[in-house]
Amino acid sequence: MRIYITGCAKSGTTLLRRLFYAFEDITVIGEEIHLNSFIKHPNPASIVVGKRTYKTIFSNTYEMIPINKQIRLIEKTKDLRIINIVRDGRDVVLSDNCAVPPLRWADSMHQRRKLNHLIDMEIIYEDLISCPDVIQQEIMFTFGLKKKYKFSEYPCFVPKKANNISKSNYTLRPIDGGNKNKDMNGYRNIIGSPALLKRFHYELELGGYI
Repeated sequence: MRIYITGCAKSGTTLLRRLFYAFEDITVIGEEIHLNSFIKHPNPASIVVGKRTYKTIFSNTYEMIPINKQIRLIEKTKDLRIINIVRDGRDVVLSDNCAVPPLRWADSMHQRRKLNHLIDMEIIYEDLISCPDVIQQEIMFTFGLKKKYKFSEYPCFVPKKANNISKSNYTLRPIDGGNKNKDMNGYRNIIGSPALLKRFHYELELGGYI
């Protein structure tokens, strides 16, 4: 089985990938990998886990041609499972010095609704950091995995060589609710366009965030 992690940038995809080190008989690909390459990747273990690249469905892809190609690829790959993680758009667009354009998050949420039938499991970032061990149990049940460590013990179980962590700008930190930093008004200052703000609010509302 192949488990492919998707989700908009700054939504917790890197964290989720590293959490898979908590399971037994798992091969985690330490770098981002294109969907096509992931499907062709050799599978030395019973389960291999990879994280999406920039232009991936449910993540950051805008163009319909690559989206349609990825839809067909997902549908015809029998051992592929998609696990999608979503996060409050206000936190997403305000993270890392506002690195993620609001339109990118809105598009990822739109794709997630329109193509929900392709997603085998969806994880809410806020739930993951608030009750990590409960989410771990749900992942175990969904994919038939065996636990080696508890999610709440992260980052202690992540190999130091994994994904060149020492060189990564991703901060290792305990999982807790303090990582939710909603700014109820700050995001408005970076959106600007009334039309985009309206669409952003529309996706927030459909996502259950407002």
